[in-house]
Amino acid sequence: MACDGSNINPVALNILNIQLDDGRYFFPSSGTSGYRQTTFSSPAIYNGDQEVANGDYVLNSKHTLSAAFSSRKILR
Repeated sequence: MACDGSNINPVALNILNIQLDDGRYFFPSSGTSGYRQTTFSSPAIYNGDQEVANGDYVLNSKHTLSAAFSSRKILR
């Protein structure tokens, strides 16, 4: 891979070159006067309890017994 930028995907390059009405770039580079924060999504907040239990028991040399339990409670 070349380190000269020739291997940048053209679609990604077009996105990086989006300009605002005043001529500034939507994604500023390190050469501009400061960065601005852009939020693309809201954080996912999980508030709940989870329990998981697994058990195995050997009945004899040919048979085993297995059990699994899972529980999830979402707190609001």
